[in-house]
Amino acid sequence: MSPSREKRLPMTLQERLNEVEDLLDQGTIDEEEYKYMRKKILTKYVD
Repeated sequence: MSPSREKRLPMTLQERLNEVEDLLDQGTIDEEEYKYMRKKILTKYVD
Protein backbone atom coordinates (compact mmCIF):
# COMPACT_ATOMS: atom_id res chain seq x y z
CA MET A 1 0.00 0.00 0.00
CA SER A 2 1.46 3.36 -0.94
CA PRO A 3 1.82 6.04 1.76
CA SER A 4 -0.66 8.29 -0.04
CA ARG A 5 -3.36 5.65 0.37
CA GLU A 6 -2.78 4.96 4.05
CA LYS A 7 -5.61 5.98 6.28
CA ARG A 8 -4.38 8.72 8.60
CA LEU A 9 -5.54 8.42 12.16
CA PRO A 10 -6.25 11.59 14.13
CA MET A 11 -3.33 12.71 16.23
CA THR A 12 -3.54 12.01 19.93
CA LEU A 13 -3.19 14.76 22.50
CA GLN A 14 0.36 13.66 23.32
CA GLU A 15 1.35 13.58 19.64
CA ARG A 16 0.08 17.12 19.16
CA LEU A 17 1.94 18.36 22.23
CA ASN A 18 5.12 16.57 21.10
CA GLU A 19 4.87 18.18 17.67
CA VAL A 20 4.61 21.67 19.17
CA GLU A 21 7.48 20.94 21.57
CA ASP A 22 9.61 19.77 18.63
CA LEU A 23 8.92 23.08 16.84
CA LEU A 24 10.15 24.92 19.94
CA ASP A 25 13.26 22.73 20.21
CA GLN A 26 14.08 23.32 16.53
CA GLY A 27 13.73 27.08 16.95
CA THR A 28 10.80 27.25 14.52
CA ILE A 29 8.64 28.92 17.17
CA ASP A 30 9.54 30.88 20.28
CA GLU A 31 8.48 30.31 23.89
CA GLU A 32 5.46 32.64 23.61
CA GLU A 33 4.16 30.85 20.50
CA TYR A 34 4.75 27.50 22.17
CA LYS A 35 2.69 28.48 25.22
CA TYR A 36 -0.13 29.82 23.01
CA MET A 37 -0.24 26.69 20.81
CA ARG A 38 -0.04 24.36 23.82
CA LYS A 39 -2.90 26.18 25.54
CA LYS A 40 -4.99 26.04 22.36
CA ILE A 41 -4.40 22.27 22.00
CA LEU A 42 -5.20 21.58 25.66
CA THR A 43 -8.40 23.65 25.70
CA LYS A 44 -9.62 21.81 22.60
CA TYR A 45 -9.26 18.47 24.41
CA VAL A 46 -10.77 19.72 27.68
CA ASP A 47 -13.89 21.29 26.14
